[in-house]
Amino acid sequence: MTDYELDNVTIATPEGLNMHLRLAGVGSRAMAVMIDQIIQTLVSLALILGAIIAGSTYGFAILAVLLFVVQIGYYIAFEALDSGRTPGKRLAGIRVVAADGRAATFTAIVIRNLIRVVDFLPGAYLVGIVTTLASDRSQRLGDMAAGTVVVHQRTGAGGTSASTSASAPGAAYQISSCWPVDGDGWDVSAVTANDASVVRSFLGRRATLNEQARHRLAEQIAGGLRTKVIGGESLGHEAFLESLLTVVDNRR
Repeated sequence: MTDYELDNVTIATPEGLNMHLRLAGVGSRAMAVMIDQIIQTLVSLALILGAIIAGSTYGFAILAVLLFVVQIGYYIAFEALDSGRTPGKRLAGIRVVAADGRAATFTAIVIRNLIRVVDFLPGAYLVGIVTTLASDRSQRLGDMAAGTVVVHQRTGAGGTSASTSASAPGAAYQISSCWPVDGDGWDVSAVTANDASVVRSFLGRRATLNEQARHRLAEQIAGGLRTKVIGGESLGHEAFLESLLTVVDNRR
């Protein structure tokens, strides 16, 4: 169940975890778009210059395709590969997630960015700005169609990677000896006692869940907490939750 109030979204998981996320408004999203468009413009100018130098009819046909890829494929590629973030979103401290707090699927990312063309009309993202301001979820048309929202993410030092190995389904992840016990590089200051309690509850009973339910619940809990934590970006859902709990417990 998801409740929206002003610029905050609260997602209640089956385990009783209330994940509080702050929706990104027009200002932070505009900042991200400006940064991304600067990058896109520089890449486009380089492609145009290359086509002019080549001076081929086929070259200009290929250029048209490449310019479309730069404008739309840029967002799809970065959001799919970097947890819902483009370079602009990363610098603005925001990311795209599903409306239920989980990571946005590739299909949702494609949909929201194909409709970006409509949001841009009649220019300068006017349609997108109007719909974002009018929506109680701060969604542009692309977000509404894809079932996504853009939320603020804590920013800070990059997370420290930890090597993990997974045993058979139902068994706990074993964290390797290279794991930094003091959690150096992690920022868990936004994790509440209730958050930690729910993570501990899930980890304690995951072996009793069937594989599908276990994966779905781990994805939902981890998806909500990743926006509140710096660190463990490269870890899978369960490895992230176990590592997060280790850091939280070590800092008490």
